[in-house]
Amino acid sequence: TPSSKVIGDLALALVGLGLANLALTGTPELAVRQAMIAGGGLLALTAFWRVRVRLLGIVGWLAYGASVALLAGVLVAGVSANGATRWIGIGSFSFQPSELAKLGLLLVLAGVLGSSLPEWQRFVAAVLLALVPIALTVAQPDLSTTTLLAVLAGAMLIIGRVPARFLLPLAAAAAVSAPLAIG
Repeated sequence: TPSSKVIGDLALALVGLGLANLALTGTPELAVRQAMIAGGGLLALTAFWRVRVRLLGIVGWLAYGASVALLAGVLVAGVSANGATRWIGIGSFSFQPSELAKLGLLLVLAGVLGSSLPEWQRFVAAVLLALVPIALTVAQPDLSTTTLLAVLAGAMLIIGRVPARFLLPLAAAAAVSAPLAIG
């Protein structure tokens, strides 16, 4: 459609402006690195452009499972910096499994909340699925990602039309337990 072409052109223009900004600020090596990352993203977009929606469920479960395994692996063999152990290092390459958890949790919650299960089963499944990566990021500690995952889960519960009779007690429990988890 014309609107998706316009959006794609605007996205490419923004990437180009960002790369030009990096190059002009005197960091051409960073611009090259970001260009490689943008190229990888463009390849991924091209590969997944025609993927059927039901395959997103499989990708979601794979991303969720891999992220949970990697988040648990961070607690055992993670790379520490500034008092937090958040990264997995492979040679000179390091990455944060919590980034994969964001994608995995989003896709898995969309699948669970969009299913035909009864309301209470969708709610319980979504909360249990969200608690696993949230607890693993609290243990790192990574408060910003923990907060983002909690907000993501809360937003998905609201978008998934979970009734208020389930959400209000959960919100109250979160409000009471958040200061304890931070401490």
